[in-house]
Amino acid sequence: MYTGNEAGGHGGAKAPPLSSFLQAVLTAIPDGPVVIAAGGVSTGAQIAALLTQGAAGVVLGTRFLFTPECPYSAEKKAVLISSDLNATKRGMAFDEVNRTMGWPEGIDGRAIANDIFTDYLEGAGLEERLKGYDESTAKGETNRLVIWAGVGAGLINEIKRATVSTSVIIGSTAETKIKFPGCIQRVARGDSEIIESSLASTLVMCPRCLFERKIVFKVTGSLADRNSIDLNSGSRS
Repeated sequence: MYTGNEAGGHGGAKAPPLSSFLQAVLTAIPDGPVVIAAGGVSTGAQIAALLTQGAAGVVLGTRFLFTPECPYSAEKKAVLISSDLNATKRGMAFDEVNRTMGWPEGIDGRAIANDIFTDYLEGAGLEERLKGYDESTAKGETNRLVIWAGVGAGLINEIKRATVSTSVIIGSTAETKIKFPGCIQRVARGDSEIIESSLASTLVMCPRCLFERKIVFKVTGSLADRNSIDLNSGSRS
């Protein structure tokens, strides 16, 4: 899996933007292993673009923070809903105050850039930043919450169940100019119940559907790790 700099949470601090990163990888190893793209992806149109570019699959993470299944607090979700495309930043400032240091060299995290990041930019020392974070947490304030999220958070503005979100994503993918097989449209009309509501559910669109008329979902919740629907017969394997 190749993760662009836009991704939320932890990853390579110097990773290129996903689109350029993916193109570089596919050019370097045209006959290499399966390439999965991740980072800042929240919409069906983005999925379609990445599959067209040559990715063998696409992983969404931040998109599923906008679900009732996500364990983030209501306060964190409210911040996410109000965020825009410039709302997140990368760095170690979030881990420092969250006391979650210890990541390998070259790894940092992307999160909502609130006063945690402002304190860091203004040159406040670690002790001062820890004190401010702890006091803010004790008071229940929302201006110093650690909210791991990718750039794609700026493209979503409402909370929907994971199954509904998945259906919407598939539907919007099918509405692009790329002529995906009718199987995707059928799943968008209601077959997405195969995905059980779970924060851990991660959607993977497999371009093999273009040739084998299949769509694959990777689910790491209470369902089996993978369900595959044969879209010609409608059966599940």
